[in-house]
Amino acid sequence: MKHTPYILAALLTLSACGTKSEQTTEPSTTDTETTSGPMAITGSSRSQEVNGYQVSITCLADSSTVIKDQLDQEFYDNKVEVIINKEGAELFRHTFSKSEFSGNYDAAHSILQGMAFSEIQNGLFVFGAQVGEPGNDEGGSNYRITVSTAGSMNIAPDYTQDTSSNGAED
Repeated sequence: MKHTPYILAALLTLSACGTKSEQTTEPSTTDTETTSGPMAITGSSRSQEVNGYQVSITCLADSSTVIKDQLDQEFYDNKVEVIINKEGAELFRHTFSKSEFSGNYDAAHSILQGMAFSEIQNGLFVFGAQVGEPGNDEGGSNYRITVSTAGSMNIAPDYTQDTSSNGAED
């Protein structure tokens, strides 16, 4: 199968967006009781210059939305802010949330795992995103997001993820 560069880039970025830190409350006076809160990302930000454009992606925990995985572990959902600038002028700014990505995933147990910039193709900025179960970066639903320099965007499911193995026998 053909490799899809933006999905590969998204998977690399997802590991950065998916880094978890556990928040705990002050332990009680007994050693056996500890209360812990939802798992959260540590916050990641990437910025790169491409053809004179500055593309920035910031992944942050959405503390207003708590998701439970299949084992009832709590996680904060994520929001991802994308900003595109050219020569100091802002061309696009949008904060993505899971609700914008319709597809074949269990919304009650899934989070927006992350996004990554892929390329500029036919005058459109192309990004990859993934929605899936927290802690499972290999599963989930993949999306292709395109953004024009005028600021319009399109989100579509991406079914072209490469699942072949280089070491497979012929």
